[in-house]
Amino acid sequence: MTSAHTTSLTGRRIVIIGATSPLGMSIANAALLDGAEVLAVSRSTAIRPSARGAWSALRMDLRSPGACNELKLSPSDLLISAAPLREFARAISASKFPHGVSVTAMSSASATTKADSLFPRDAQWSREMRAAEATITTAVRGEVRILRPTMIYGSGNDKNVAHIARRLARVHLLPLIGGGVGLRAPVHVDDLARVALAAANADPTAKPVHVPGGECLTFREMVRRIAVAANIRYTEIPMPAFPFTIGGRAFAHVGRIGWSLAACARMTEDLTVPNDAAIYGITRRGFHPDNRALGRAEAMS
Repeated sequence: MTSAHTTSLTGRRIVIIGATSPLGMSIANAALLDGAEVLAVSRSTAIRPSARGAWSALRMDLRSPGACNELKLSPSDLLISAAPLREFARAISASKFPHGVSVTAMSSASATTKADSLFPRDAQWSREMRAAEATITTAVRGEVRILRPTMIYGSGNDKNVAHIARRLARVHLLPLIGGGVGLRAPVHVDDLARVALAAANADPTAKPVHVPGGECLTFREMVRRIAVAANIRYTEIPMPAFPFTIGGRAFAHVGRIGWSLAACARMTEDLTVPNDAAIYGITRRGFHPDNRALGRAEAMS
């Protein structure tokens, strides 16, 4: 789902790290459809793009010392990482890249939205994201592009929309903290894949590029649309925010308890970012989850 503005990748080699992740697979399929040659890199051997074209696979574990040296990159390659950012940063800092290689890495909007969080674990996560971004920028001797997407959904295998759908189907209850007024801008995995390819083939930017979805809506409305799409009836249980906010801070270092309390309190927080990705001309869809996004088996077959 793109705008009229597209850039041909015919004849380019796209090296995708984390190719078996939902995002990595979406990038591979989009690149093949654009006529690119794809090298799909993953620690798993289950690399099967659905689109046809010139693609090959390389098994590689980023956790192995000097792993990225196995890629044998040339300056004309476009490398896109859909792997966990901190893992990619550690690997790339321990490898030698040829001068001029273009690197596009997937970070997270949390680097921005949680930077000033009152919850220690959220603030730490944000710091770690920004530190990993800086490591990549320093280690690469070529062009670097950092993308910061918001909540990613669409594959049916995420911890966001698909997780909410499964939970609603199981308990049919939604504890609605503080009215669920916090804003969200979920981005579809296929739209993000197109943005990643456009970014990789465009001039680099001086700062990380935020990538929200095509629509901003409240947490409450987001859940409502998930339930409607999944044909699930549920009951909202209105609850004040302050017990969860206070509890999230007080129990911040008590494993899942602190994390769960903080996650509930986030229903009132705006987790949206500027639409920096507009520079690439890729239209991102509004939030209307389908069977695939919900993880329904009939959509995955």
